[in-house]
Amino acid sequence: MIYEPEKLVEVPALLIFVDIRNFTSMMDCSDNEKIVAQFVMNFYAIADDVFFLPIFDTTPKTTAALYRNDEKPEILLQEGQLQILPRIAKRMGDGFLFVFFIGEERWAEALQLFLERIANFEKKFDDLKKRDILTSGKYEERIHLGWGVTAGNVIVLPAEEVGWQCDAIGKAINRASRLCDCARPNGVVIDANVFPNKPESTFFGDWQRHQTQLKGIKGKTGIWQAK
Repeated sequence: MIYEPEKLVEVPALLIFVDIRNFTSMMDCSDNEKIVAQFVMNFYAIADDVFFLPIFDTTPKTTAALYRNDEKPEILLQEGQLQILPRIAKRMGDGFLFVFFIGEERWAEALQLFLERIANFEKKFDDLKKRDILTSGKYEERIHLGWGVTAGNVIVLPAEEVGWQCDAIGKAINRASRLCDCARPNGVVIDANVFPNKPESTFFGDWQRHQTQLKGIKGKTGIWQAK
């Protein structure tokens, strides 16, 4: 089947990419891959607790709402048979990509809310490392999270084409991944080209702004970085 371009929908979104640092070496050194898989599933469970709970209210002015999988989702946009849900969450092995469909006029507001959620995620992840049989002791101080945050328009791929869940592609998604790569050994990197004002969250310490070259992306990118 050839899908006509005019049926594809471009929508504004805020994107968050998170990745477990030093996961590959942890996996390579482990004698029991099932224990590693259990750790990853607990990581996914934290994502469910932190990011799938409603953040925005459901008044008409709201452009997005987050839902648990077992709740009836609000349909953000409908064109013909294409229905776009308020968010996409993609498991990426030792990482997660979140795509939240939020209008550009609310990106700055949403960023502050999501930074609070990221801080909450970090606290829960630290608790997981302390109690998990795999990471407590040997790996606890080596396993961290890196975050990349940006916003932009994405092309939504209809659910009927990719299975049970919609998917999305776009330059902004690539930027979120590359920003996450910059967050080493840990911390958060935010696209300053999209969010020019200094973030208010103090959980990660002071935010520093500088220019960097993102892999595979032309030109320098301004970023806010905190660890």
